[in-house]
Amino acid sequence: CKGEKLEKVNSNKAGFSLLSGLILFSLIVSLLVGHYFKTGNFKAVWPVRISKIVISVFLSSFYISSLQIFLIPMDCYTIGREVAVLESYPDVGCFDVINIIVMLASS
Repeated sequence: CKGEKLEKVNSNKAGFSLLSGLILFSLIVSLLVGHYFKTGNFKAVWPVRISKIVISVFLSSFYISSLQIFLIPMDCYTIGREVAVLESYPDVGCFDVINIIVMLASS
């Protein structure tokens, strides 16, 4: 049972890292495209194509799953407990330092 929890935590960390990297990459490409539009100097067309592809794939495929991954750190409950814990991970406190960092990153 403990191995299943560890696999679930690792898969959520991997998903969070992958989605965060994808969002960071698309943010950088979007800033580059915005700079190209602002200066009116298009040195390359690939950033526009990449941002179009990434945004369309993200919005059509990963919207619900990525939203669920980002909301896991905010799903706390206190019923029957002295300290608020995550519903999916009862071993992790809502106000633990690592959970607060993930909350800030996901918001």
